[in-house]
Amino acid sequence: MNKYIVSVCVCLCFFFKTKAANYDLLLKKLNGNEHVDSVVINSINKELYDIFDYSLADSSLLVASRCIKLSKTIGYKKGEADALYNSGFFFNAKGETSKAFDSLIKARIIYESIKDTFGILRCLTQSGVIYLSKKNYALAAIEFERAYALSIKINYAEKASQNRYLCGLCYTQTGDLAKAEICLKAVEKEYNNKNLIHNLHECYTGLADLNFKKKEYEIAKGYYQKNYDYFLKEKEYIGLANNAYGLGKVYLQLKEKTQAIKYLLEAYKYNVLSGERYLRDEFVKAISDFYSSEGDFKNAYKYMVIYHDIHDSLFNSDHTKTLNSLQTKLDLARNQAQIELLNTQHERDKYTRYFMGAGVLVLLMIALLFFFRFRYKSIANKKLEHLNIELESTLSNLKSAQDQLVQQEKLASLGALTAGIAHEMQNPLNFINNFSDLTHEIIDDLKEAKTEEERHSIITDLKKYLEKISHHGKRAENIVNGMLKHGRNDITEKNSFDINHLCNETLSVVYQHERLTKPDFKCEIITYFDANLKEITAVQSDISRVMLNIISNAFYAVRDKEDATVTITTDRVGDGVEIKVKDNGVGIPDAIKQKIFEPFFTTKPTNQGTGLGLSLSYDIIKAHGGDLKMTSAEGEFTEFIILLPIA
Repeated sequence: MNKYIVSVCVCLCFFFKTKAANYDLLLKKLNGNEHVDSVVINSINKELYDIFDYSLADSSLLVASRCIKLSKTIGYKKGEADALYNSGFFFNAKGETSKAFDSLIKARIIYESIKDTFGILRCLTQSGVIYLSKKNYALAAIEFERAYALSIKINYAEKASQNRYLCGLCYTQTGDLAKAEICLKAVEKEYNNKNLIHNLHECYTGLADLNFKKKEYEIAKGYYQKNYDYFLKEKEYIGLANNAYGLGKVYLQLKEKTQAIKYLLEAYKYNVLSGERYLRDEFVKAISDFYSSEGDFKNAYKYMVIYHDIHDSLFNSDHTKTLNSLQTKLDLARNQAQIELLNTQHERDKYTRYFMGAGVLVLLMIALLFFFRFRYKSIANKKLEHLNIELESTLSNLKSAQDQLVQQEKLASLGALTAGIAHEMQNPLNFINNFSDLTHEIIDDLKEAKTEEERHSIITDLKKYLEKISHHGKRAENIVNGMLKHGRNDITEKNSFDINHLCNETLSVVYQHERLTKPDFKCEIITYFDANLKEITAVQSDISRVMLNIISNAFYAVRDKEDATVTITTDRVGDGVEIKVKDNGVGIPDAIKQKIFEPFFTTKPTNQGTGLGLSLSYDIIKAHGGDLKMTSAEGEFTEFIILLPIA
């Protein structure tokens, strides 16, 4: 047994040594070649991507950075862009998402300048993959859709299928199951026609997840089982782990507990065997929850410990480093204090004889001072006690008055909100009631119609009224959905992220959406991002929603202007960050400025807005301890100012 372990260790050491040697050879090829040209750089970029290993990501980044520098030196744009793309891939492998996005954006800009469509396509797909890994499915879907459209444009069928499949996965997670099914079924058909067995089984995983979301558990089980059998035969542990987990979830829903725990345990086992850098903590959490529900608290505790070990490994590592650092500083401070104490003691002993008499006199003076101070403090304490009694009485009265004011304010807010809901719901309900009455009347007319032409005309009107009823019913549904989103109370963990990158990415997404909905729309976009601004800590998805609402409103305000301009500025202000979004649109009249953050208030035409976007944004910013303000001049401009704490 010991010999076996030693032989495995020797093999692993040889493997990593070989990998490291490959990186050393690449660096020597770059540093030792006096005539580095585009051919050498292309060769390095390709080989660097092919031999990449997660455990040697830092070495990969070192070679990539050298390629970037040399490409700039000889003015080779494509080589620089390819090396930046590789850097983005490597940074993502290390978990440094912000740096990964920064490299991919720089690569995409260069690819666009040299009209390298394939390079742009790679950047779009990789950006989507990063968003997918961070569970930001909405933005991931946008990137994959753009990559799919570009793949079709350049007739790259393989990439088109891949991106359409990824779109299907994203739509499944966002709940848009109809779109997800269209994408996945189309890809399944294409893979079947081309007999791409491995790709087909990956597509089955997406279809299994889709049917699980639709609660079609038997169909989902069929797909998961096909994949499980296939990946077991191929000994592909990642695929085995994912599909075993899917089967475990399905059997839980079907109340088949024995099968459920069997596949959940297999999911964890194959996940470990796959050698993935990050273990899937949800596998272990599901096992712990199962044992807990069965009353087997011993096993439940065992797997919950494993779950926390996986989930909190990074935090525990950082925590240990912090404690060690603090302990070192504390030891140094203690040693310094001891040295200073010894020096003081030495000086004191030296002069004790000379100041003994003076010391006695000083002690007498201090005693007198303490005596008078004691008397003064006694008198002052009595006055303070009396004043405290009066202040406590006043504070009690103020608290009582404050509670009454808060209650009145709550009632007033509730009344205003109720009135707003009633007003917004009344319009579609009136339409529904009116058209329902007309439908009853027209049915009576249909009974009395004598000619076929007259009946046909009445049926046409009847269909029109029913369409109106359906339209206004959907309006009411949108209002209710908006209110549910406005009143949600999800608890989401805060995380650190680059606010400049978030603003820039949101701006790009919204602008592309405007161009899609209105192809002739043109707008000058100006950004002033504080380069020294550090990351902020907040709920990234909430801040992204706020920026999406405000930037969308800015583009809406300038969509009919010839000289349309939208400006975004970020700046450090004290212990926080200030974000400004300004447009030169129609502005907001003074008469309605006070209502701009009220629920259901909107300046958009009927059916184009629910009036909940700015109200929701205001609540999110306030919940983060920040502030949202607006300034505007009618016919000239509108500017929204967001203040957020950095931590």
